Amino acid sequence: MIIFGLWAPDRATWEASWRTAGILDDENQLLPPYSSCVDHTADTWHGLIEKKPAVYDENGEEIHPSILVPGWHCNVRVWGAVEAQMIAGRPRVGEDGQLLSLFERTHAVAVFGLTPRPADTKTGFPAGYRSVEGIVYADAAVFSSPSNVYV
Repeated sequence: MIIFGLWAPDRATWEASWRTAGILDDENQLLPPYSSCVDHTADTWHGLIEKKPAVYDENGEEIHPSILVPGWHCNVRVWGAVEAQMIAGRPRVGEDGQLLSLFERTHAVAVFGLTPRPADTKTGFPAGYRSVEGIVYADAAVFSSPSNVYV
């Protein structure tokens, strides 16, 4: 399974980028084969992420407000035919036996024309790769998210 997170300036930018890539239709529904092997359920979307929670005193009064991160965030899982295409011919582990990063073990960089991007201090999004539309993708191994836990 391929698991990654993404950050977009807003949901419309993400939807437009995935429509252009042929992943979503005009109603923003997953197209085949993505519809049967990609999960990005609505409950994983966040308009604003709480980077630092609010602090309250013993009476429940807010002492410090939470710090919110701008943009849209989503966690995505890919399996089946799409996963097979994305990993075909790519090594899974390095010479040391450790799992390679998402971007080394898939064709994502070439397929989507991604370029490296450092961590963003404003959004708190980890280092990853950026599309021409401004969508940033990160390997799930480099961040922690309560929405990135699947059972």
